Amino acid sequence: EGTSLHAAVGRPGAGLDGFRSSARQAARVREVLGTRAGAAGGRGTEEPLWVHYADVAPVALMAGDPAAVRDFVTATLGELAAPGARGAVLRETLRVFLAHRRSHAAAATALNLHRNSVQYRVRQASALLPGGAHALDDDFPVRAALLAAQWLGDAVLA
Repeated sequence: EGTSLHAAVGRPGAGLDGFRSSARQAARVREVLGTRAGAAGGRGTEEPLWVHYADVAPVALMAGDPAAVRDFVTATLGELAAPGARGAVLRETLRVFLAHRRSHAAAATALNLHRNSVQYRVRQASALLPGGAHALDDDFPVRAALLAAQWLGDAVLA
């Protein structure tokens, strides 16, 4: 049985400095994916084949201190940071909803769901956040915690 090929890609840059910067970024991507695989106990995870640094940059910058990231994710997401399938569905729905500028319709299209399903899940996810829906007034910390949970998985979940 063959091995899967995966690639960690940094931002392109000019000259030797650009190459070095891109190589450092690719190494950070590998670190993020290694943290997630390590937390999964080495079992097969559904890793993307190509991961660009731009997709994980905030998480890559945080990943050097997994305990601090776990504390941040737990404090920011509260009960939404609980591991398990239901929590993962709610976290992903909320992440996509916020990424689509809080548009239920756009999130529904991206998730291939009905708009009402997205509304229901967002309400459920918001209710699990410390402070409820008010936690989304300034959603940057929530978006950062959701991104960390997406890429680091069990390593940062409560």
